[in-house]
Amino acid sequence: MRGGPSRTALGAARHRAAHQVVDGAILFEDPLALPIAGFGGPDEVDHPATQAWKRRRLAEIGVTEPAHLSYVPVDLESDDLAAALRGAGYRQDGAAIVLWLGVLPYLTTEAVAGTLRTLAALGPVEVVFDYGEPPGARAGPARDEFERAAARVADAGEPWITFLTPVHLRRLLAGTGLALVEDIDVVSYVAAVLRRPDPGRRSPAHLVHARRTVAAPGPGMDLGASLPRPDRRASLPG
Repeated sequence: MRGGPSRTALGAARHRAAHQVVDGAILFEDPLALPIAGFGGPDEVDHPATQAWKRRRLAEIGVTEPAHLSYVPVDLESDDLAAALRGAGYRQDGAAIVLWLGVLPYLTTEAVAGTLRTLAALGPVEVVFDYGEPPGARAGPARDEFERAAARVADAGEPWITFLTPVHLRRLLAGTGLALVEDIDVVSYVAAVLRRPDPGRRSPAHLVHARRTVAAPGPGMDLGASLPRPDRRASLPG
């Protein structure tokens, strides 16, 4: 996007880097963190099994969980995200910034669209997430590296199943109530952050900033009650 990465995207990158120190590169996914929301503090939404495992590992190495951090276990393929947020105390009277990084490739497109629709119903919301283009967007050594990485995650039982192009992303967002603010590839993003000249090449990995455009639900309205309920597969982490 012209003018460099948006403030929200830059903030997401800083947040993600900070969390990598805590979670480690292999553990880190940063799914659905809500640092500005009705909770009044950061919150992590993750697959129940993954979240429980991370918490056990932190306890084993002596890391004390911060008192202001709330955990919301949700399988985005099968669970009701809106209900889980309500159960955790989320209120629709404040703005939210949602950082949803490293998750989309593992979900079905139905679960991705359903999650984005639910987020759009939160009220004023900024959503930052990432995606990768289809394997055919890579060639040579980059394609070989991708195939090796894809094989590793597939062998671990968590295959990458969803890829998007910038055109497909726009079509997906069109039915969610979120408007695209920025879609920037990683190479261009790094160059902009470091204030380097345009590298003249692009990456198939993208960072996206989207913003709610539909009206928030009225007082007393059930969060997510009016949203379509796509069929979701329950076997993948969310």
